[in-house]
Amino acid sequence: MILSIGMIVKNEEKYLDECLKSLQPILDNLDSELIIVDTGSVDNTVEIAKKYTNKIFHFEWCNDFAAARNETLKYAAGKWYMYIDADEILQDASELIKFFNSNEYEKYEGAKYEIKSYRNENKTSYSNILSYRMYRINQDTKFLGTIHEYIPIPEKVKTLYNTVFDHYGYIFVNPRFTKTKAKRNIDLMIKEVEQKPDDPRLRSHIVDSYLLIDNYEEAINHAKIGIEICKRTKLNNYYCALQPNLVFSYIKLNDYLNAIEESLNYFEYTKMTLATDIDIYYFMILSYYELKNYENCIDSYNKYINLVEKYKNKKLITFDLDLHSILCLDEIAINNTILMAAYSFIQIQDYKNALKLLQQSSLKNLNMIKNPSVYFNLQLELMKRINNYISLLELYNNAAMEKNISFLEDLEYAIETFSNTSADEKHKIIKCINNWNKKTDYVLYMKIKYSFLHNNPNAIELLTKYCQSDIEFKTYHLDILYYIIDNNLPVSLIYGKVNEELLNSYVKSLYNNYNDFVIKLLSYTYKPELIEDNFLLSIIYENTLNIVSTDKPDDILKLYTNYIENLKKYISFTYNDNVINCNNLNYINFLPSKILSGYYCIIAEESMKNNDKSSYIKYLKLSLKTNKNYKNLISVLLDTFQNDIEIKKSKSEFEMLADTIKNNIKLFINSGNIIQAKEILNEYMLINPNDSDIENLKKLL
Repeated sequence: MILSIGMIVKNEEKYLDECLKSLQPILDNLDSELIIVDTGSVDNTVEIAKKYTNKIFHFEWCNDFAAARNETLKYAAGKWYMYIDADEILQDASELIKFFNSNEYEKYEGAKYEIKSYRNENKTSYSNILSYRMYRINQDTKFLGTIHEYIPIPEKVKTLYNTVFDHYGYIFVNPRFTKTKAKRNIDLMIKEVEQKPDDPRLRSHIVDSYLLIDNYEEAINHAKIGIEICKRTKLNNYYCALQPNLVFSYIKLNDYLNAIEESLNYFEYTKMTLATDIDIYYFMILSYYELKNYENCIDSYNKYINLVEKYKNKKLITFDLDLHSILCLDEIAINNTILMAAYSFIQIQDYKNALKLLQQSSLKNLNMIKNPSVYFNLQLELMKRINNYISLLELYNNAAMEKNISFLEDLEYAIETFSNTSADEKHKIIKCINNWNKKTDYVLYMKIKYSFLHNNPNAIELLTKYCQSDIEFKTYHLDILYYIIDNNLPVSLIYGKVNEELLNSYVKSLYNNYNDFVIKLLSYTYKPELIEDNFLLSIIYENTLNIVSTDKPDDILKLYTNYIENLKKYISFTYNDNVINCNNLNYINFLPSKILSGYYCIIAEESMKNNDKSSYIKYLKLSLKTNKNYKNLISVLLDTFQNDIEIKKSKSEFEMLADTIKNNIKLFINSGNIIQAKEILNEYMLINPNDSDIENLKKLL
């Protein structure tokens, strides 16, 4: 027999069937066998394995991976031995079969192939490593190491460049389980270090485990120890596994200067082109980008992308691939470097090269971009710099494609956010989109904005139809609210289109993006006809009150008056007129918390009407306690209250006497003693004929 394939398994039903099915061509076309050792499965693992082999054995788990692997070797009858894991799936077996059937295997003592480990379900993020998995069996063939077990690498090794196993084991692993396992492994390996202090392989695995638990300080510590061992022992393959992790650890700590320094140390030490250079250059791109060193960021990008092309063309298969997984080689990593380089070109005002990068075909698939919003904003920034938005339509059409449709809303949000940074750019973008023939909800929305900007007489009609349609409002629809307020339209037009959270965000954004928003809101004269108007207006006024600074007390007081008026109408209609009665507070426990602060303000105002100053202060404080966002409002109300008291205290004796006489007149009127009230009023008119309150007193009579 030529080849024995060995596996250890435990609860591997998720991928095992697909894994073994991918091995079937080897078993069918090569004198080979499949040996499976189960270490205690309680799922369908063994039943699945029986479909492919009758060589199934059981081994009692003893926390020693090498021991379990050696159990499979014990049953191997082949000249060669190959080991795989149950979550690895062979893409194509033809090269491997040819290697053995052509007798080429007789020239070698071992062979290695590529393992592509995926980090997400859609297989867009992955790492690559060349792994020694096949060995000529002799009396010394055995696994070593209780954790991260291995067979010592022989001298004559064949690289199977076109044999690739897809590894899925990292996709659905519970992070908590991973960290627990890493901590366990660290404890075991630290003990092993005491026996093997100069083993760089062991240090490398310790560093890997510390990275898994986000302990970057310890990762740096052990990486440095391992690197010194490598330099002393000349084991450079382990150096190429340790040094990138050292740089990566500094990046995770946002220590970009040390990341650059250690990257340069790497190139000074290796003095040759290696596959690991890809990761180092990626880390340098990121570090220079964060340090705003744009020239070096671009230079690192050019070196990185050149090596990526060489690797993909099988022209960069170097010894370091045996022990270091290339992390920054997938489409997402490549596109991320393109965006950083494009941004750098924009910053140095090289718009031609920035445009060239952003037009690369790899960016057309937005699923392959780590953060599409960054990409959208880069595109918009470049359009702004070259003063031309003609390519915006192409960008929009790409986002609207079926494979990218989930990103269309992100693009629309990016356009809105970007346009709000400058009135000039906003007008240019709106004008550009207005000329499109597309009829998406967003384009229709932009046409409404264009109509209002250019005083189109049909603008209000377009807005009304838009609100009455079944269009779902998004975060960027805030201009609709602005146009409603500016044109004294009923805010109930957006009722049912927005929830309270979205309406709150509209108010905040309008306040930040429109300098005249508060002025427009204070000038809003539409008289609500529907209770929905009162409800929405109370929310709008309340949220504006929470934003306006205390250095504008007059605005706060005007907004507050409108807020109380609309909230009172809403509460009276929704609950009961008796609710707004400072002498009847039995309803408080039945009111929803979101209106309780406003309700206390209403009761405070009712208390003030009854000249109950202590209750006024009491309920304002309760309002603030219920909602901390009322801090500015309550501060202005209490300051105003204090000022009124001081004004009253500063009145002359004559003014205080006049107030007493007028209050007495009101008391006689309220008690029905009209004749005596008239007599006192006539006498008062002789004393103070210019008092403006006289006319009001006459009306009461």
